[in-house]
Amino acid sequence: MGMACASNPQPLYPVPTTEECPPGAIQSMQDMGIKPGAVAEDVAFAVELSAQPLPVKEGPFVLTLTAAYRTLMPGTEIHGRLFFGDRIHGRFTVARMPDDRTIPVCMELYDDFEGKRGFARWRGSTKDNVLLLSSVQLRAVDRFQ
Repeated sequence: MGMACASNPQPLYPVPTTEECPPGAIQSMQDMGIKPGAVAEDVAFAVELSAQPLPVKEGPFVLTLTAAYRTLMPGTEIHGRLFFGDRIHGRFTVARMPDDRTIPVCMELYDDFEGKRGFARWRGSTKDNVLLLSSVQLRAVDRFQ
C-alpha cells in the first residue's frame, strides 16, 4: 500500500541551469580585448571596504571594477544577478562605463584561488544571512554553464 520508490535525494542547493550570453556580448567583449577565460581580479561591491565578508541577497547585483580590466576602466559597473546554488553564483550581462556607455558582457563570479565558478559561502553564513567577501573575481565566459 505505501511502497516508496527509490530515488536520489534532492540537492540541498540546486545546480544553476545553462544559459546563453546576451546577444552581442561575445563580440563586444572581443572589441574590448576581453576573451573567454580572462579573469578580472580587482572587482568589489563595497569599494570603501577591503575584502570584508558582507551579507548579500539573491537578485540584481552590481560590482565595480577597482582597476582596469583589459580596456574597461576603473569605476566601470558590472550589472547582473546573484543566485544561491551549491555556491554563491553571479551572472553579469551589462558593463556601464564611467562615461555612461553600456555594453553587453558575459561574465560570472569566479574564485581563481579555488579554480571554481562562484564563491563558497563565507564562514558564519546562515540560510537567512549569506556572507560573501566584498572583493571578488569575474571571469569572461562564452556561455553560462
